[in-house]
Amino acid sequence: MSDVPFAAEQPLYDLLDAHGIPFRSPMADLLATHSSYESRWARGVTVCEIADAKPVIDGLVGPVKFTWNERSSISRAAWPQVFRSYVRRSADARANFSWAEERLVRLFGDGEDTSLVTTKARRWQFGEATVTASAFPADLKDPKMTGSNNRHKKIKGSATECAIRITPMWAPLPTPEEHMAIESYVPVWPLPVRHMPAWGTAATTLTSRWYPAAANELAVGVGFDPATRFLVKVMSHRPERVSIAPVAQIATVQCDHILPAKGSGGSRLYVEITQPDVGPERLDVASGDKPGDLNDLAAELGQRLGVPVNTNEYQDY
Repeated sequence: MSDVPFAAEQPLYDLLDAHGIPFRSPMADLLATHSSYESRWARGVTVCEIADAKPVIDGLVGPVKFTWNERSSISRAAWPQVFRSYVRRSADARANFSWAEERLVRLFGDGEDTSLVTTKARRWQFGEATVTASAFPADLKDPKMTGSNNRHKKIKGSATECAIRITPMWAPLPTPEEHMAIESYVPVWPLPVRHMPAWGTAATTLTSRWYPAAANELAVGVGFDPATRFLVKVMSHRPERVSIAPVAQIATVQCDHILPAKGSGGSRLYVEITQPDVGPERLDVASGDKPGDLNDLAAELGQRLGVPVNTNEYQDY
């Protein structure tokens, strides 16, 4: 299957299709049709195993899986953000990493060494999609880190495993109605680059769309279509990535004041979206350098949408 315009990501998508990894399917459908269970080590997290998928490399423990957190801002109607597999062939983390790395290099080429002081890691990039392998060898552990890891207690071999993460960064094309709204969108708030949140995992949220008509050079910012039926966000670094939400489904505007602590603090603005049967969703609108940077924008957005504006305050740890 060809995913236009995912040219850079397509080689990874072809491999996922060949192995039966359903990265375009809604999580709600997969949770209903595949084996799913509550995580043994994290409260509120559901693990879903895709038992009929073929392993990407040999030597993996169990089927490929994804997780969904009931406290997540991402709806079950969205598609999985990350698929995970594990190599636990040895009690030596370096051996597990080498096993995975050797086989993934055969598949994808050399990739990039992303090891840190306490980790062995390698990443393969496909546009915005990634495959990573990582492990935590005992000899690299910081002696000052003396706390225990609940997952290591609950899952045998997890302390020395090599974790393989596949992050597809897939999003669908807009519907005809959404396409018209994006085409005619007017940015009410033409936010500067520093106020636009990075794309990150936003590609896997229910509000994310690929808008291939990037030649139209959509204006960066947040705004509405002329009929005010949709809220539209266009980001500077990749304007063909668009977030869009029906105004009728937006319940509240949320402005977080992040007070300086270990971190430098800042602010975050998003809207909460209600959807029957599949749970809430959140669309990130902007981020600011200081706790009060987005207050005016939050008030304007709430007034335009006709919904309450809630403020939350917490420290940046």
